[in-house]
Amino acid sequence: MSGQILLAFPGPLVRRLLRDDAEVVWFDEAGWWVSDRLSGGRRLVDPFEIPIDWQSAGDTSALVEQLKAWSPIWSRWIAHADQYELLYREALIYVLHLRAGLARFGIAAVVFHTGVSHHLDSSLLEVA
Repeated sequence: MSGQILLAFPGPLVRRLLRDDAEVVWFDEAGWWVSDRLSGGRRLVDPFEIPIDWQSAGDTSALVEQLKAWSPIWSRWIAHADQYELLYREALIYVLHLRAGLARFGIAAVVFHTGVSHHLDSSLLEVA
């Protein structure tokens, strides 16, 4: 496999064990954690810092339908179901930023430690 490996929402032990592995990128609630050759550590990249490539965004209405399929999971974590249509569009923009990040960092595979997305944040990363 060529490309980087993304660890989705890694815990403290996994971070310590893989801190120096430049081929591993982390993603958590704060954003992308990438290897920084200058400092020898990791630097944080905000997901919204990476611009969306609208030409390769594809059918965004189909993506909204894909996001709607996650409603049973999301309803566990998000109130105000009357606002879901706005949430889907907001999630769409976030997913497109995540896709741009996956492309920028050359991610070839993603590891979810829980195995199954069961939170809003992990479901958005899985859709991306």
